[in-house]
Amino acid sequence: MPDPTPVLSVNAVSKEFSGVRVLNAVSLTVAAGEIFGIIGENGAGKSTLLKIISGVYTPTEGSLSVGEVPVTRFDPQVAKSLGVTMIPQEFNLVGDLTVFENIFLGQEQLGRFGLLNKRYMRERSRVILEGLNASYINPSSQLDSLSAAQRQMVEIAKAIVNEKSRIIIMDEPTTVLNQTEVEILFNTIRDLKARGVAVIYVSHKLREVKAVCDRVLVLRDGNFISVDPVQDLDEVQMASRMVGRELTQVFPPKSVPTSEPALEVENVTVPGLLRNITFTVQRGEVFGLAGLMGAGRTETAETLIGIIRRSTGRVRVRGVELASGRPQEAVAAGLAYLSEDRQGKGILVKADMVENICLSSLRFYAQNGFISNRRRRQAAGKYVDRFSIRAANLAANLEFFSGGNQQKVSLSKCLDTHPKVIIFDEPTRGIDIKAKSDIYNFIQSLAGEGLACILISSELEEVIGLCHRVAVLHEGEITGILEGKDLTEEEIMLYATRLKTTPGTTGGESPRQVEAS
Repeated sequence: MPDPTPVLSVNAVSKEFSGVRVLNAVSLTVAAGEIFGIIGENGAGKSTLLKIISGVYTPTEGSLSVGEVPVTRFDPQVAKSLGVTMIPQEFNLVGDLTVFENIFLGQEQLGRFGLLNKRYMRERSRVILEGLNASYINPSSQLDSLSAAQRQMVEIAKAIVNEKSRIIIMDEPTTVLNQTEVEILFNTIRDLKARGVAVIYVSHKLREVKAVCDRVLVLRDGNFISVDPVQDLDEVQMASRMVGRELTQVFPPKSVPTSEPALEVENVTVPGLLRNITFTVQRGEVFGLAGLMGAGRTETAETLIGIIRRSTGRVRVRGVELASGRPQEAVAAGLAYLSEDRQGKGILVKADMVENICLSSLRFYAQNGFISNRRRRQAAGKYVDRFSIRAANLAANLEFFSGGNQQKVSLSKCLDTHPKVIIFDEPTRGIDIKAKSDIYNFIQSLAGEGLACILISSELEEVIGLCHRVAVLHEGEITGILEGKDLTEEEIMLYATRLKTTPGTTGGESPRQVEAS
């Protein structure tokens, strides 16, 4: 049993960004030698809470203590000095350095004359990797040569090399690990527990939480829901607590789809990412892709548009097959993609509206080998009026736009390619309620005009409120396609955690309930 002495106390911690409260008066304690699970939907506040504990964020309200020491300065180095180590979801490694240099990054060992003791660090890294059954990783290898799974093992080694660690935070640590590697990780966690180290374990995989954790905290919409011994909850109860809210957004009436296929996806596979993705979207339909983080939603979208190359499978847009799988072919056939990474992949923040809106559709403005700037300005002006984009003028750079207006420009860019199918990946992330309402109406208006729309959203309210049908993914596979009375938050969560699956997904077989272990 874990030592009952709290190694971490979080007292009524809240966090606001620009007046928006994303974490609301959350309290918890973690004992030395305890494996403490945290679960919740995307956007529940898990990452914000972890960043406060690890010193990245300063709470707006509340307090935090590590052992008996109150934290008065929130800084990652202060957190590390108190014994808090975090294994982030996104790797925090340096590709140009070797494995052992990464493992000791920020805690380098010095030898004689103040020089780095590389021999010691190399040997210590070898011993730690062997303890993780990862002796196949050469400590002297450059990190860039490693696979994603191998890099995850390096992150874990980096966390446990610090013998002063009292709390180790693991944020979705098994996303890129196979089952054998997961079991090795679990054994490592149990070893840490036996040494009195507390482990905070965050995962969307409820089976893992059930298998390895002592207690589990449920967050929903930034609020504390419950903390229970893990043996008192089964996976279905965990999933139910993660959801359980009524629809509060106001959504426009849904269009009526036709029976004509606009997009046909058959057995699309990308090794290590997607397996046998199959679905059809009709003209006039809003089709959802749902699932938890790492389920393969964005990877599906990027494979359809050609950013990721599929190894097998077929994609057709209104009967036209995308044989090469390249982005140019997809856009020419009428497939458009609104990326979730608005500033990274959606828009050019240093360019104006005209440049952005017409970026992917320049071929429509060519006359005798020249681009007609007059026609481009006219087109941009129409989108400004259609979507009520607020800007001083067409020449204003997008870096000065609000998030909502940037998103409207990105949507305009997609529409200006004259698409037949549009994929919206997190279209309302980081924008205000009015801009959300505008985008909801925009999506339904496109469907009403006969376009096929695919919606990816972490907000299940949006998925249910906008979509006719929803394909739910889990670890790169479709576990079920829901519609009608089955299209509820709880059903989506059951399929997203693979507590339910529909054999064949598009076939007529009835769902099967997976027993909780």
